[in-house]
Amino acid sequence: MQILVPFEVPESHCIETQFTHVPTEEQKGLLAQLGVRLKYKKFTPSEDAVIRKNWRRFRREYHFEDSDAFTLFGSKHFCHLKYSERKHFVQYLGHGLPHRTLCSIYGRFKVLYRPFVKGKFTEVEDDLIKTHVSKGMDRQPFSTLSKLFNRDRLSVYKRYKWICGHPVGQGRVSWTLQKAEMVIKSLLKVTGSKNVEVLRNKHFPLSVWRKVEKDCGIGTCCARDIWRFKLSTQLFCPEPLYLNEIRIKLIKRLYRDHVEWWQDIIWADIAKDFGVSPMFLWSLFKKLLKSFFPRENWEYVRTHFRGM
Repeated sequence: MQILVPFEVPESHCIETQFTHVPTEEQKGLLAQLGVRLKYKKFTPSEDAVIRKNWRRFRREYHFEDSDAFTLFGSKHFCHLKYSERKHFVQYLGHGLPHRTLCSIYGRFKVLYRPFVKGKFTEVEDDLIKTHVSKGMDRQPFSTLSKLFNRDRLSVYKRYKWICGHPVGQGRVSWTLQKAEMVIKSLLKVTGSKNVEVLRNKHFPLSVWRKVEKDCGIGTCCARDIWRFKLSTQLFCPEPLYLNEIRIKLIKRLYRDHVEWWQDIIWADIAKDFGVSPMFLWSLFKKLLKSFFPRENWEYVRTHFRGM
């Protein structure tokens, strides 16, 4: 199959040699020399529309209905197109997006036409993750599992980390004042801190939370999350917290700042003005949106909440 690009290809789309991986530092340097200001934030709906339009044109021109054959360029077992034709295809998709790398354009195309499975991991998937990673025979276990499950590689990696922090038989924690106190005391102990004030605005690595788990018996992730999302704010907030009041202030702030996209929210700056932690504020807003919109519409809400 020979693919011809029926329009002029921008110089920024001629430098990359592998569009299933991010550009190398050398390639980024060449792009910078061209004066191209690359965009790295999430694709906007208008950019998605450009990719969809280009795909429809390509589909009509080459008489393809199924996009699956073009979403597996990273797998040598499933893709039979020559490298040059694969590159022409991605350049075709990227028409009108000169500030996006070929890698990001192709990645977005796969998201649009071969969306990853989302939702809870099954017990079978959890068992496969534990077994495959523990064998240590695969140099890229999470990439392999990602293709097997058709899930995002990062989500598989996070699931593995979650499994490591939640041994079998240890589910969610029913938090009480006593358990929260246990976490705080353990955190003081393992960090060698003499009083709680020392913990203000501190970020603790996973190794610290594992020590907390050994000391108080509460799972690594559970202890870390209760600290990040609640305790780190409740302990140091100078005034009583009224959640409804914070929600209203936050909504007003987002409208005042003319925030259009989720990724444009700088939680650290807003949290500083509110006197709470960024994770607390992020979690509060996310729960607020999810309480009003069905699960299946969540991705749409994340990218369109400004226009609702």
